[in-house]
Amino acid sequence: MANRRNPRHLHLNIIFQLLALLSHSSALFSPPDNHLISCGSLTPTTLDDHRIFLPDASCLISDNPISISADANPPLQSHTYASLYKSARVFTSPSSYEFHISNKGTHIVRLHFYPFSTHSHDLASAHFHVVASGFVLLSNFTASSDSPMKEFILKADAEKLVIFFVPVDSSSFAFVNAIEVISAPADLVEDRARLVQADKVLSFDGLSKLAMEILFRINVGGPHENFDISSATVQVLASPYYVDFVADVGISDFLFVSIGPSRFVGHSRVDGLLNGLEIMKLNNTVGSLDGVLPFALVLHSSRGGFSTAIRSLICWSAFVMLSAVGFMLILRRRAESRNRIAWSPLPMDVKIAKGGQFA
Repeated sequence: MANRRNPRHLHLNIIFQLLALLSHSSALFSPPDNHLISCGSLTPTTLDDHRIFLPDASCLISDNPISISADANPPLQSHTYASLYKSARVFTSPSSYEFHISNKGTHIVRLHFYPFSTHSHDLASAHFHVVASGFVLLSNFTASSDSPMKEFILKADAEKLVIFFVPVDSSSFAFVNAIEVISAPADLVEDRARLVQADKVLSFDGLSKLAMEILFRINVGGPHENFDISSATVQVLASPYYVDFVADVGISDFLFVSIGPSRFVGHSRVDGLLNGLEIMKLNNTVGSLDGVLPFALVLHSSRGGFSTAIRSLICWSAFVMLSAVGFMLILRRRAESRNRIAWSPLPMDVKIAKGGQFA
């Protein structure tokens, strides 16, 4: 019985091991960039999760920024960010925030828009665009208290990430309550995904270079595809694994997702397994997550109004079309000139010699 261990020491050893494991897990990823900004506030704001949001004066670039505070506490007191929704920064002209990027790569950007009302401003009537890192994040945006946070994933490859807030026209204004710019783990978004089409699954490259907006975090499955999670995790039990899919929903307002058994699965195995799913929207061909205007034209619209930007887009499109037509006409004329037979004038004083030969 000399080797019998004291249960108390055993329990303490287990507790210390658990604490060490938790400490190691929490230290697995510490974001190099962690900008937490409370817009319009003069003092730091501490959330219930102990994160501290600093005032925005150090990173704000604006000719005439306006700081406002809510006349009363917001009705959503149980919301995680409720303490941030008591102040806001209002812009009547294009303004921006600059954030230093110490670790280039994928970043998570969260923008908070809670439209409270004061005696001077009704934030629900704000009408504006938001652009960043060469992408249009929001276009003709009007905030709603039902969904006050917008979350994006962007690639930040420069030393600074600049977020612009642009009123739609001279009679409009923009606002923001809080901003989060946080480094994401390097493997959060892989560069290669699976492109799901109606009859096949192809490879999709360049995913990490696109902008994304988080739309849903729900517990549903992905498209049918034969997938063996045991092989993917090298037969290691309790291994987390995720798969990225890209699907084109076209003009439909619905995305149908399901989980089902593979044709390779035997009767004794589990049909499928899923813990969760995130649904994100990718930017379109003009670099926009919201609308058809590219980054440059959205910034241009601030000087002449949104209708001016539309006219500019139409004029530019017409110019490109006319240039293409003119180029095609030039090519056609050159082709015709190559195929044309050259004729010389027939001399009128030709004499016929004996034997029928021309002289």
